[in-house]
Amino acid sequence: MRKQIALILAVAVMLCMPVRAAAESTTITTVVPEPAYQLTIPADIQMEYRAGSCTIGVPSIAQSSGFGEKAYLTVAVSHSGAFSSQTTSTTIPFAFYAKTDSGLCEWASGDRLIYSRMDDGSVTPSGHMADGRTPLAFELQISDSAWETANPGTYTAAVTFTAQLAFSE
Repeated sequence: MRKQIALILAVAVMLCMPVRAAAESTTITTVVPEPAYQLTIPADIQMEYRAGSCTIGVPSIAQSSGFGEKAYLTVAVSHSGAFSSQTTSTTIPFAFYAKTDSGLCEWASGDRLIYSRMDDGSVTPSGHMADGRTPLAFELQISDSAWETANPGTYTAAVTFTAQLAFSE
């Protein structure tokens, strides 16, 4: 009998406890479309042996659209600062510059071009530097002394263009 009373009391206590409601949720998703653009980068080039410099074009933007009011595009221009050889362990150092209307200015690896948003939601076809100048081309320069110490072989250098969406505050 005690067991029956204990069982009845346990059931009574359980019935007095508040019942928790099952929580359900709804997930809401949305997609913010990415702006569209076509980035054209300079073509591969061949530098002549003992040339003091070679010119590389600048990237341009075409068919851009969908940039929000505070959105714009940046393109980082990165380089190693040296030609390297697959067959020897030597390098040929170079200096990298941006050519502008006011002359050459040094270009550090990773410096960015800014493509500003226009009223129609596109961006400017030509990028400008942080100081507002627009590069007409890039120039790679190698000193005579660097050529004189270079071992025979084929050397390569890569210039990497990395586009990234950015936002003004």
